[in-house]
Amino acid sequence: MFDFDRTLTTFYVTKPSPSAPAAGGGGTGGTGGAVKWRGQCSYSILESAGLLSPEYTTKNAKLFATYYPIEIHPKLEFSYKFGKMHEWWTAANQLQIESRVNRSYLTPSVRACLECVNPKSAMSIRARVPQVLSHLSANRIPVLVFTAGVADIVSEALIQTNNWHDSNMHVLGNKMIFDTETGALTSFHPHIIHSYNKSYDSIRRSQFGQSAEHKRRRKVIIIGDALHDAEMMRGCETESAGGEPNEPFDIIRIGLLDDSDPKIMAHFEEYKSHFDVVIMGDQSLHFVESLITDITGTAGTATATTTATATTTITAAAPPPVSVTITAAANSTDSK
Repeated sequence: MFDFDRTLTTFYVTKPSPSAPAAGGGGTGGTGGAVKWRGQCSYSILESAGLLSPEYTTKNAKLFATYYPIEIHPKLEFSYKFGKMHEWWTAANQLQIESRVNRSYLTPSVRACLECVNPKSAMSIRARVPQVLSHLSANRIPVLVFTAGVADIVSEALIQTNNWHDSNMHVLGNKMIFDTETGALTSFHPHIIHSYNKSYDSIRRSQFGQSAEHKRRRKVIIIGDALHDAEMMRGCETESAGGEPNEPFDIIRIGLLDDSDPKIMAHFEEYKSHFDVVIMGDQSLHFVESLITDITGTAGTATATTTATATTTITAAAPPPVSVTITAAANSTDSK
């Protein structure tokens, strides 16, 4: 189970630009003629491609200024945050409808973002994602891309980068509904998925969650970049397997941490308590690839030696090197 924004994609995009100054292009600076830009999320791609009006940008910025501080506030009650995030996503979706978004916008806006045409429109698939997704497809392992972003944008990005596998992949997110004749955006699927209801209840409601293939499986790997991504299976304890008495899920949680952002690094200890494994920065998914190949019985390992209540940082032994922090509550010689 993958998050999409800044999980299957990177936190930053480094773009070669020999003629650019070190800190040019609106990025975070660079060396050797390269600039580093913050990667876009799926909700911002249409705006960053310049397809929406200045009025949309102004209103959207106001929504962000109002609700984002609530989303990240460490002391507010969960129930209060939950309600406010529903308000935010509802307002953001309505704003896109009022802006007359058309289905025809999706393909060129995603293409422009993947090609990094400007600092405000940049996205890059994380290294080793193609290998991970191909391996999962070859072994017929279901993949759920669970996003609080726009499902249609996420699907388009995976298709354009040749990372979509129709046989085993599903996207669960905020689904756009278009007029069949004009292509105009008329609504979103009524079940809004925001940062605080990315949980098993949303999965259970989905077509994927209703499938027999999903219900019989009890081993889950969760991969995401936000603390709340660790909770994507919250509520699964009440789920039965094909009418049989409840069998507990075995879950491995892998977090991706933007170690270049001091505000995020301030939560490092929380990441270590929420996730079993923390991968630092824009590293590849080599560790995930090794773990999956080890589980499926093919070549590759993902092991580490840890001690009770210890945190150990290791470097995976295949290119590119990956800085991985593994947390463990008991003695183990295997990350599984």
